[in-house]
This record gives sequence, structure tokens and C-alpha cells, in this order.
Amino acid sequence: MSNSPKNQSRSALEIAQVAGRTPTDEQIRIIESALEPAVVIAGAGSGKTETMAARVLWLVANGHAKPEEILGLTFTRKAAAELKKRIKDRLKQLRKAGLIDRNLSIEVPVMTYHSYAGNILREYGLRLGIDTDSELIGEAVVWQQAAKVLRTWEDEEFEYEGAFKTLVSDLLGLTKSAMEHGVSESQIIAESEKVLERIADLPSDKDVDKVKLVLKQRIKLLEISKKLREERIASGQLSFDDQMFYAAKIAQDIDKVGELERAKFKVVLLDEYQDTSQSQVRMLSALYKNHPIMAVGDPYQAIYGWRGAAIGTIKHFHEAFNSGISGNSDQKSLNRAEYELSTTFRNDVSILELANKVGKVVGAQIELEVKELKASPKAGPGVVVRDIYENVELEAAGIAERFARLWEQKGSNESFAVLVRNRKQIIEIEKALRNLDLPVEVLGIGGLMQVPEVTDVFTLLKVLVDAEAGSALMRHLTSPRLAIGVQDIAALGRFKRKRDYKSEGATDLITSMATQVLETAEADDSATGSLIEALDEI
Repeated sequence: MSNSPKNQSRSALEIAQVAGRTPTDEQIRIIESALEPAVVIAGAGSGKTETMAARVLWLVANGHAKPEEILGLTFTRKAAAELKKRIKDRLKQLRKAGLIDRNLSIEVPVMTYHSYAGNILREYGLRLGIDTDSELIGEAVVWQQAAKVLRTWEDEEFEYEGAFKTLVSDLLGLTKSAMEHGVSESQIIAESEKVLERIADLPSDKDVDKVKLVLKQRIKLLEISKKLREERIASGQLSFDDQMFYAAKIAQDIDKVGELERAKFKVVLLDEYQDTSQSQVRMLSALYKNHPIMAVGDPYQAIYGWRGAAIGTIKHFHEAFNSGISGNSDQKSLNRAEYELSTTFRNDVSILELANKVGKVVGAQIELEVKELKASPKAGPGVVVRDIYENVELEAAGIAERFARLWEQKGSNESFAVLVRNRKQIIEIEKALRNLDLPVEVLGIGGLMQVPEVTDVFTLLKVLVDAEAGSALMRHLTSPRLAIGVQDIAALGRFKRKRDYKSEGATDLITSMATQVLETAEADDSATGSLIEALDEI
């Protein structure tokens, strides 16, 4: 039995005349595609959002689904709001033109992946014993909880080499990794203990002893992780990772949930699919396998590998959502609905040619054949200039001079952008631009961190929560607000060592700071006066 939509009466081109832009041939194939699992490789600037919106209009106009029966998922609230508004505005146009029933709702449920996971928990969480009114807590609270438990954890056998903040990060990283892969702490502990048993009788040497130590540390950290998670649930709290883990578990363990969700949503659209994590894929696969689900993404734009997204997610889409297909080579001939958007409306020709060359390097890493992007018929020739500089200062000055000329030619009606590979490059470039009186805005929170006043506040907060933040404390103490000289700080370090004054983290911190400046202050005996005298008075 074919999954192709029946009784098709309105084409994508006909609908576009009323609402939206005229689609390309590639877009038409996607908009009018069959109701089946499908993946779309959408290059940068290729109109994927427009295509997704047009797909919704076509489905509604041809009676394949009502707006409330189409689920759209994306990563950010901003992207969800933009897609929802675009679809709603276009549906209004269809309704005004009489292409859809005037009494039909035009509200399409578009939300983030985490919001949808939250909905699953609220509706079905009681089946797993999860409080449906659990408070969702952020990463900062999770970090504080982990730090508190680690400080009070009593276990003489637990050994850890490294800074305390690294220990906290290792604990949270282990917890995140376990939940992303859908395994419990108890399962990993059991496997780790098996490995320890196998190597218990091996002759002791540096490598064997290190493996044993790491395994023992892992087991202890997993015990702490389990305790932390159980305490969060008992107190009615969930982290974002908890939320996704339990939503995936509900979807996998309770078949009825999938039946209810598929009945609710006849069609599902997944935006930025290349950035979905393993737990998100498990949840969606359990709910919507063999269902009309379309994933749109670009493997070249994967940016969330640090939090569980796998670079081959798009490549393995059909293995997750089509039960007739696995990774076996002898099944490659089975039907795989795959589409591409390869025309970009964002770049001129020469710029796109350079981007395609860079893209080939990325393509080799993901082992996925992706068409080169081609420019739209309206694209200009573009200009690509390559300059080589002796140092970053000269490079920044060269960039600033180029933009100064453009600013003089174009005027303030146009904006220009500088893209960098590393945020450290921003400081010099921003300085060079400001030296030429060019208005500059550094986007993102990183821009704020270049403002001295903001940096001072940040370093103070960092010192308050991290007793080992020596460089942050150094900046705070030497800032104009306190204006404590480095010689005084060195003197304080010597005084601390002499008095053997101990408080948690303080000795190591001050000693570390003192060591950094001692070489410059050691010869000056006058440094021993002011600060020590003040401390003596206290």
C-alpha cells in the first residue's frame, strides 16, 4: 500500500501564488512528498524554514492534516516562535483566499525538543513514578548540588587527583554521558566491576595501576551520580538531562504512549536534526518510527557535539525511523526518502565556491555524500580577498582599514560582519575597529565579557564560587576598586605560609598566587609591611 497522499488537488506552486514564495524544483519535491519517514539535507541559506512552512500549507490545503495535527520541533524558543509565526501568517492568507476552511484552527504546535520532552513527562510521567509537577532546574543549580554532595561525601577509599572543579565537571560529564546513552549508573558500575575482576591478578605496573584507579574512581562517581539523581527526583526537581532521559525511557518502555502521540500528530517535522542528541533520537524513534516524520538538517552545521549530538545522526536517520532499514549494506536498496536543498540564496558565487572547498573537509569526516551548494540565479559574482599578516595586531588593523573604506563608501545604511574561529581574536579586532571610530557590536555574551566593568563583576563571582580561581582573584585584588599591589599579595602569601593558616582552599590558592608574583617581589623587602600589619590588627 502506498504512503503517497491521496486526492491531491492543490500544487505547491498554486499555494505559493497565494501565500509564500515561488519554490524551486527541489523545494517542490519536498513540499509534495509522500507521507513517510524522510530526511532533507538543507544547506546553509537554502530556504529550509520556508520549505517547512510550505510543507505545512500543502498538507493543510490538501486535507492531509489539520494544523493542530502537525508537530514542529526545533532547538531554540526563538526559532520555534519564528517558524510558528510564519506558518500562522501563511495559513491566514490561505484562509483569506478560501483555500482552507474559515473555521479551521491556524495554530500549529511548534516547540523546542526539550519542551516536547517536558510535555511527555507531564502527561505520562506518573507511569514511571515521576512527579508531573517537577521543577526544572538549570545547569548552575545542578553544579551546586554536585559540589555540595562531593564536599560532604565520606569515603576513605575514594581517591581523586586534580582540582575540585575538575572533579565536579567529571561527575556531571559522567552523569550526562550515561543518560545520553540510556544506561543507568548501576549498569555501568556492574560492567566496571567485571573489568576490575578480570585485571585483578595482572602484574602491577604503571598502566595497569592507572586503569584500576580510573575504574575505581568511576564506580565511586557513579554511586554519587545515582545518589544525586535520586535526591533530585525525591525533592521534585529535574535537570534538563533528567527530563530528556525519562521522556526517552517513557517512550521506549510504554508502547501506549507512542500510540497516543501518533494519533495526536499525523505529521512531524524535525528542524536542525543534525544537532539532536542520542536521548532525543531514542525518544522520537520510539514514538514515531514508520510515521510521517521529516527531519531537516545540515551535517556541516552540527554545533552541539559537546552535549551529546553525534556527527552521523543524519546519516543514520532511516535506521532510527524506518523499521525496514538497518545499517547492513545488503539493505541499501530499500526505499529511503531522501531530499536535498542545494541552492543557497545567501551567498554570492565566489564566496560559495570557497565555502564548498571548506565543506569538502567536513564531508570527509561525516562519511556522507552531500551536494555542493550552488548559487541562486540572482547571486552576484562576489569578492574573495586573501591577506597574510605577520601577527594578529597587523591582521586586526588590516581588517579595520578594509571596513573603514567600505563604511565610507556604503555609509551607515549597511552593516558588516567579522567571523572568527576563536573568541580570543575578537579583542584585537574590536580594538582596531574602535580606533578608527567605527561603531562595533560584539554579538553574544562573549561581547559583554570584553567590557572591563563586566569582567570585574564576573571575576568576583567566580572567586566566590571557586576557591581555586587564582587568576580571577588576582584580577579582583589588583582592580581599581581594591588596588592591592602584587608585592602586597606576595607578602600575604609568605605570611600565610609562615602562620600556616588553614582554611578550605585558601592556603593552596594564596600560595599559588604568591608563587606567580614572587619572582618579581622577592627582592623587595618593603613588600612585607602594609598588608601584614593590617592583618595583625585584624
